[in-house]
Amino acid sequence: MRTLLPVLCLSFSACHIGLNDDIRVDGVRLPAKHEETLTLASWPAGGLVIEAHVGDLRVEPGTGPATLTVLVHERTLGEAHAHIEDGRLVARTADGATCAIGRVVLRAEGPLDGLTLATGMGDVEVHSVRIQGRLSLATGMGDIEVHGAGAPDSVELSTGMGDVAVETLACKRIEASSGMGDVDVSGLDAGEAVLSSGMGDVDVRSSKGERIQAETGLGDVDLVSSTFADRHLDSGLGRVREH
Repeated sequence: MRTLLPVLCLSFSACHIGLNDDIRVDGVRLPAKHEETLTLASWPAGGLVIEAHVGDLRVEPGTGPATLTVLVHERTLGEAHAHIEDGRLVARTADGATCAIGRVVLRAEGPLDGLTLATGMGDVEVHSVRIQGRLSLATGMGDIEVHGAGAPDSVELSTGMGDVAVETLACKRIEASSGMGDVDVSGLDAGEAVLSSGMGDVDVRSSKGERIQAETGLGDVDLVSSTFADRHLDSGLGRVREH
């Protein structure tokens, strides 16, 4: 087993085995899985990066040091473990065998300086935890939700198939996109907002800022009770409304 970094202490929770919902990574079947909890004595200086092969990623309020509850997928129970390496959450085995990160729940008080979350399939959510610097959330298939995340400098939200919902957020720049799904923004205060959907509606309510670009290939664009000095609203096939 790799040596843990000094800023971390590792504790194990109950194990959960799944034989009917196993995953494959690089052609390797991973039929077993277990949960671990990592406690961070300090936040990584360059921010934290969490990339899951598959599974939901969630950030929610906590007390005391930040903790990560991580689902680890592996060939046999207990052969893989989660670590933080250079600000990145990874899963490793002693012999270098294939393993993967699954569902992760981050509990923290905030503010957190820099956060990147990405999953191949699953929902990504940040609820009532303040983020500073850069916030980046991405999923190949799933929804993205950001509620009460404070005032990060930049926000990047992307899903290939799913909805994006943003509520009560202040930032210098936000870019939110869905390949197929709705983009719903409420209570945004942004210097620049770039919102887009390939197929879905883009709704902006009770928001303000310097510039907004809201586009959809197929769907409606609505700007409701919102004030932006510079507006570019466009729909390839749908309605554009300001009211």
